[in-house]
Amino acid sequence: MDNKAHKRRPVLKICSNCGKQFYYRGSHSSRNKNFFCCYECYIEFKTKRMKVKCDYCGTIFEKKRSDIKRSSHNFCSQECNLSFRHKQGEGTINHRVNGKVIHRRIAEEKIGRPLKPYEEVHHVDGNHFNNAPDNLMILSKSDHSKIHASWKGRCDNGQFIAEKPTS
Repeated sequence: MDNKAHKRRPVLKICSNCGKQFYYRGSHSSRNKNFFCCYECYIEFKTKRMKVKCDYCGTIFEKKRSDIKRSSHNFCSQECNLSFRHKQGEGTINHRVNGKVIHRRIAEEKIGRPLKPYEEVHHVDGNHFNNAPDNLMILSKSDHSKIHASWKGRCDNGQFIAEKPTS
C-alpha cells in the first residue's frame, strides 16, 4: 500500500484567532469548533487576554480574563498596586496610609506607642473626618460602645431606636 493513500485531504479553514485561511489536514474537522493556523494563535486564543485600564495610573495593559474576574482591581505593576493600597480611601472616614487607618496612626503618635488590638480610637466631636490629635480619645471596646450607646435613644421596651428622643 502506498503512504499517500492514507494521508488526509486538506480542508480549507479559517483561523479562529487571526482570521487567516489555511489548509487543515487533521482528523477532527467535524468535531472541533476552533481551528488555528499556528501554535502561537492557539496559545493566544486559549489565554483569553483582554485590555484593561490600571486603576491607579490609567495605563492600558493586557490581562487574562480569569484574573480580571478574580480581582476587584486591575494594576499594571506591583508599584501601582502598592501605591493604590497606601492611598486607599483618601478623603473617606477610614482613610488608610500604608495599610493603617489614619486616626489610629495619629493616636499612636499622640501617645508615643503602638495601639493594642483591644484599644479603639474615639472621635470626641463625632466627626470622623476631624483627625486632630485633641479630638481623638483611646478607649477600650467596652467604654467606646457605652459612649455610642448613650448617644442613641431607647423605646419603651429598652431597645435602641434610630435617634434619641427630643423631650
